[in-house]
Amino acid sequence: MITACPRTYCLRDSLFPTSGTPFASLVNFLPTALPLQTSSPPLIYTGTFTYGHVKASAFDELIRITKPGGFICFTIREGAYQDYGYRQCMIALEQGQAWELIGMYDTDYLKNEGVICKMCTYKVIV
Repeated sequence: MITACPRTYCLRDSLFPTSGTPFASLVNFLPTALPLQTSSPPLIYTGTFTYGHVKASAFDELIRITKPGGFICFTIREGAYQDYGYRQCMIALEQGQAWELIGMYDTDYLKNEGVICKMCTYKVIV
């Protein structure tokens, strides 16, 4: 089973369950590099790591709730990638052996507005 969370409130609810908001089903979102045979379903977040939403410390919580060997996929809007310290935190977690970068590439985010994002896939180590 693969689950996805396309809104910030789902991230909040999955990290701090109070309202029981269910995850949305995922149909066509996984990068081809992501193996489907994992010990836990991958966590997928879109539209979460952007301006006015969660801070870089949310990565720690995603790692905490993912089993070792599990995968986390997320998008980060351009601009916020550097402005919010997301990249620095991602690198620190890689260097601390918390997760391993599987893939990162630029893709459309708000196509009609010409905004791009980073599509990131990590494998949890700890």
